[in-house]
Amino acid sequence: MINKICIAICLLVFILISIDFVHADTINILQQRLNKLHSFHANFHQKVISQNNSTIQEGDGYVLVEKPNRLLWHMRVPSENVLISDGHTIWAYTPCIEQVSIYSMNKNIYSTPLILIACNEIRYWKQYNISKKGNNFSFIPRKSLNNIKKFTINISKNGIINMFRIIEKDDVCVLYTLSKQKINPISSEKFHFVIPYGVTVDDQR
Repeated sequence: MINKICIAICLLVFILISIDFVHADTINILQQRLNKLHSFHANFHQKVISQNNSTIQEGDGYVLVEKPNRLLWHMRVPSENVLISDGHTIWAYTPCIEQVSIYSMNKNIYSTPLILIACNEIRYWKQYNISKKGNNFSFIPRKSLNNIKKFTINISKNGIINMFRIIEKDDVCVLYTLSKQKINPISSEKFHFVIPYGVTVDDQR
């Protein structure tokens, strides 16, 4: 599930931190709502749903986001995974195998889904067709982009994100329902990872 987690993180965070847009009316509305966010904290419930609408997996965790490019994504169950970015370095920690992988955001910008949280450049938004229905904003890649077929974010008029949903190319749906959302300042210490003693380090910087 690491890949699904990373994709979800990227989608959420690049929406939160990217405010240069290419479509007029719909994007202006989304931009106004996102401009209300600087720091964001929420719990999430993950549900992975198959093509035939059966539940493959469920999980819970929390996410912290702060502009620009800082995040803490912590999946607690069914298996613990932690992904942290301080804006320059990315740590992906899997406690059950006692391993942490370290990436440079700049060096990996073209080789990983984390590209979506790396930059605020308008050229990345040009890769999507964006539409709005109610409080739902849907993004469809204009060309092949990783394993993403479509994703949708629900964000209220006051800037609160309630849900985001990813449809993969094999039509598997990964749904995240958010709760206990808060728009409060977050300590920068939350976005720095201290490598535990004895953990194997895979440094790919």
